[in-house]
Amino acid sequence: MTLWESITHYEPNFQIFGPEHLRNILIMGMVITALILLARRSSDRAKGGILIGVCSLMTASVLFWFVLEVAYDRFFIDSDLPLVFCNFFAVFILIFAFTRNHVIYNILYYVVIVGATQAIISPGLKFNFPHYEAIKFWTVHGGLLFVVLYMIFVYRMLPTIRGVFQAFIFIQLYVLLVMGINWVLGSNYLFLNQKPEVITLLSWLGDWPYYIIFMDLLVIPFFFVSYLPVLGLKRLKAID
Repeated sequence: MTLWESITHYEPNFQIFGPEHLRNILIMGMVITALILLARRSSDRAKGGILIGVCSLMTASVLFWFVLEVAYDRFFIDSDLPLVFCNFFAVFILIFAFTRNHVIYNILYYVVIVGATQAIISPGLKFNFPHYEAIKFWTVHGGLLFVVLYMIFVYRMLPTIRGVFQAFIFIQLYVLLVMGINWVLGSNYLFLNQKPEVITLLSWLGDWPYYIIFMDLLVIPFFFVSYLPVLGLKRLKAID
């Protein structure tokens, strides 16, 4: 198989908790750590350049994925729009990279810690690297985790308790938007019309629409748990 065939083939070969999965998590952790350590010893301009560079890669990976999906006639508007939270953030992440807005960071932090971390541990991925779907997945999820940690350890920007409610309100508004898109397209983005066929947390939360309600009720407790590491960092003064 040539390199290009490895990037574009359509034969699922990813195994959760297999060697590829665990190796990618290890590499991702090493890259995030190395970039943060490098930035802490760099000028302010270099710090901003690293942040913008990683965010640009995230956006580029989604665009690269989109181009190949269209080129190989694999793109379907009712399932492949970047409406999953992590893909949506990746498309617009450069706005945050240039503004470093604290409200946006609060939303990023809580959604990424709860959502992207879960996706990294148990990814709904079909293909191994260097398939273009795998490139997008690891670049987006690793990049988002990098951004929230980078802001803490390089820029000393911490999420706030108020951010829990800002993130919750954002999710409610975003879900309403996606509901409208699902209604127009007859789609099932965010599994708002039907649970996924594979076994997930939603499988244990009842039928439609009860699993949506229960999941919504779980969001704020999950966000508060996500705030606990920040309290620990404050007590240990690990960001100084």
